[in-house]
Amino acid sequence: MDAEVLNLRLSTGITVPCLVRGDAGAKPLLLLHA
Repeated sequence: MDAEVLNLRLSTGITVPCLVRGDAGAKPLLLLHA
């Protein structure tokens, strides 16, 4: 299974890493650090 990390910019102006697994139709998993 392939995994790709994308940087997504939220409406609040924060950029977060997003781990995308499998095909493009898969729901992205946000990696948030508390």
